[in-house]
Amino acid sequence: SVVRVLVNGDGFVRSATLLGRSGSTDADQFALGVARAARFEPVLAPPGGAPLQLGTMVFFWSTLPLTNAPSPTP
Repeated sequence: SVVRVLVNGDGFVRSATLLGRSGSTDADQFALGVARAARFEPVLAPPGGAPLQLGTMVFFWSTLPLTNAPSPTP
């Protein structure tokens, strides 16, 4: 999943937009939620306030095959 974020000078995400889909709606929605909740280091504001910053967050997913095998016992 690829998410574009717009971050204000205080380090808060103002918007998150899905740019690239993973093939899983659940994974994409999870990525958007993580991106919206992300916090970044504040920027020292010049007179008039800090500008918005644009960035990209890339989420790499991997899956494991389902199995009916019992878990190994220690």
